Amino acid sequence: MFRQSLLITFQLLFVHSLTQAQTHWEASLVSAQQKAIEEQKLIIIDIDAEWCKPCKVMNKELWESEDMKAYSYQFIFVRLDFEKDRGLTNRVGVSALPSVLVTDPIGNTIWSQQGYRGKAHYLSIFKALPPYKVPIKQLLIGNNNQLDIEGWKTIANLYQTLALSSSHEEIRLGLLKISSAYYEEIDKKTDDDVNIKTQLILNEAMEGNHKRSLKKIERLAPPESETVHFIYALCHLHLGNQQAYSEHVEKVISDKYLSILFN
Repeated sequence: MFRQSLLITFQLLFVHSLTQAQTHWEASLVSAQQKAIEEQKLIIIDIDAEWCKPCKVMNKELWESEDMKAYSYQFIFVRLDFEKDRGLTNRVGVSALPSVLVTDPIGNTIWSQQGYRGKAHYLSIFKALPPYKVPIKQLLIGNNNQLDIEGWKTIANLYQTLALSSSHEEIRLGLLKISSAYYEEIDKKTDDDVNIKTQLILNEAMEGNHKRSLKKIERLAPPESETVHFIYALCHLHLGNQQAYSEHVEKVISDKYLSILFN
C-alpha cells in the first residue's frame, strides 16, 4: 500500500512537472542571446513582476499550456523581472505588464506587445514568425563581436527578404524597420550608393508610404532593374494608377515580388 501511494505520488508529480515545463526559460538575457546566436533562433522575452496579476494569468494560460510544446524548440525563451532588471526593461520602454518581445539574437526587436491580450493572440504571432536562419555568428567579427558594413548589408538584405515573405503585417513591419536601420547606417558610410537607396525606398513602399516612395524613386533611378520596376508597380497599384501599374508589372518576374502584387 505504501509503495503504491509512493508510485501515485510520483506519477502526480511527474504530470505536474510536465504541465509546468512547456516553456524552458534561460537563466539570463545574455545566455539566451548566446544560445540564439549558436542555434540561429529568435528570442521571446517575457517581462513580468511578482505583483502583476495579469502576468500570473498569462503564465497559466499561455506559458504553461500544452500549445507551447510546438514552440519549445523553435525559439529561445527568457523571462525578465520588471523590478530586478529595471535597466533592461527601461531600455525597451516597458509601460505595462506583462510585456512580450520577439527579438533577434543581437537585440533587434521584431515585435512587441504590452499588456495581456489572451493566449490566442500570442500563439498567432509565434505561428506567423518566419523560420530564422540568419548566420549571425559568422557575421560577428573581432573580440567585441561587432558587425562590419558587410554584416550590416547581409542582415539588411536577409531581413528584407523575410519581410517580403511574411503575410503578418506587424511582423513584416518589424522586419522592415530593422532592415531599414541597417541600410541607413550603410548609406551614411557610402557615397551615393544607388542600390542601397533603392532598397530603402523599397522598404518604405512596403511599409505603405506609396506616394512618398514613388516621388523618391522617380528622382533616384530610371526604371531599369526589376526592383525599381517592382517599386513603381507597387506604388501605382496602391495609388490606383492602373495604366502605369500595367507598364511596370510586366517587367517583374520574381516570385517574391509577384506574390505581393497579386496577393
